[in-house]
Amino acid sequence: MLYICLISGIDFKMLKDQTYCDITVVIPTHNSEKFVIETIMSVINQSLKPKEIIIIDDHSIDNTIDVIEGIFQKQGIVNHRIFKQKKLSPGAARNKGIQEAKTKWISFLDSDDIWFQNKLEKVYDWILKNPQSNFFCNDEIEIGLNKKEKLNNYFSDFDFKKSISGQLFKKNYFSTSAITCSRKLLMEFGGFNESLSSAQDYELWLRISPKLNPIFICQPLGYYVMRKGNISTTQYWKRLKNIIFIKRIHRSKVSKIIFISNLVKVILHHLLLPFLIFLKNRITSKL
Repeated sequence: MLYICLISGIDFKMLKDQTYCDITVVIPTHNSEKFVIETIMSVINQSLKPKEIIIIDDHSIDNTIDVIEGIFQKQGIVNHRIFKQKKLSPGAARNKGIQEAKTKWISFLDSDDIWFQNKLEKVYDWILKNPQSNFFCNDEIEIGLNKKEKLNNYFSDFDFKKSISGQLFKKNYFSTSAITCSRKLLMEFGGFNESLSSAQDYELWLRISPKLNPIFICQPLGYYVMRKGNISTTQYWKRLKNIIFIKRIHRSKVSKIIFISNLVKVILHHLLLPFLIFLKNRITSKL
């Protein structure tokens, strides 16, 4: 596995504790030249700065690296490192960021999502007030392919009285760009499963769930952006295959009845969703 460090920012000794929080922002990129500027600027413009931004490019064939370098050259002194790797996966890219980080906390951000300016300030305040927790998830505003916005409230039907593993098995309550997690916890469980081309985040949340002590921040602190060509809208059937695989390897976390019923529900959902979208578009076009 080949990694090349292209750029390094300033040394940690130059950072002032009162200005920076103990968080590294990890951003994987792949052919992101058209939207990565807004993503990175949303981190640079944070009201409370991260100690470091680590960007791992997963073999982009466009001008992503040049665009990123240009951002930091214009912004001046920003503590950052950029790594370039051969085509592996978003999970492998995030793992590299986790391994390289020197902070206690990791915040993930996909290269097409955007944070609100007060994201890290709010999250770090929750971290300081809840030292027993090792995992923080904030709400997001989802921007659909039709540009319509909706609130993603991840806490809406979560029940702390029930098993975290059992609830996660039935539904993924966490969005990667909304997560800030203890680096120690991520390292303990070996990070993301690099063999999966999608849903690596869901598999990791399930794997670490026995030791998860989450806090839900019921406030939108970023935009989750749906785009044609990102992992959320392509490779639809491959994603279904990966989810079935994940359910199978974590089946011990639930009863046999729940395993079977949830598996059937997931398969039916993926089979029916394309038809329902097609039907909706047909009806809309006739109005």
